[in-house]
Amino acid sequence: MTNARGQDLADVGMIWKNATWLGVIPILLNVVALFSTGFITRRVGPEAFGQFSIALALTGLTLSLSDLGLRSLAVRNLARSGRGARHGFYDLLSVRLLTSGLAMVLAWCIAGGLALFSTSSGLAPVLLVSSLGIVPTALVGVFTDGLMARDQARATSASTFWSGALLTLASVAAVAFAPTSKALAASYLVGPLVNVVMLSRRTRT
Repeated sequence: MTNARGQDLADVGMIWKNATWLGVIPILLNVVALFSTGFITRRVGPEAFGQFSIALALTGLTLSLSDLGLRSLAVRNLARSGRGARHGFYDLLSVRLLTSGLAMVLAWCIAGGLALFSTSSGLAPVLLVSSLGIVPTALVGVFTDGLMARDQARATSASTFWSGALLTLASVAAVAFAPTSKALAASYLVGPLVNVVMLSRRTRT
């Protein structure tokens, strides 16, 4: 009974430690992003920043179609230990690659429709650039779930912090040299690409 009680307390402590790491990192990133947004908006102008914001929203919309409840399955299934969990992880990785690829194609179709029928001709190329982040962003979710199933919240939080910090630096540098919505959208690819590289390396260890 004493050992079981001690294990329960250890589990609760691990939950709180993970929650602390996962909660503090987004707050720090939002503070950093808050100070950079004003500079970015002044550099690119309201019209270009509006195009970037719409493209980012459309990218997020199509990205959500790549999930379809798969992350909920991951939370339940990847916590298993042994060979079953590893096979489940790679199965989930394959499915997310497929669905995120389809989501990216859908974003391209939307961009093509905007180029044909919208008076805002500048939005379509921004959406095309932004949609390139759909696949790595989906993979970030897979790797994050795999690491969380192994109680490695600190690794996922560190990756989130560094990818977010580098994204902010890239976006500020991009608009400093090329104040356009396409350059801003391209700089936002840095975050998911850095994140997926860092998380994939942690997953293999």
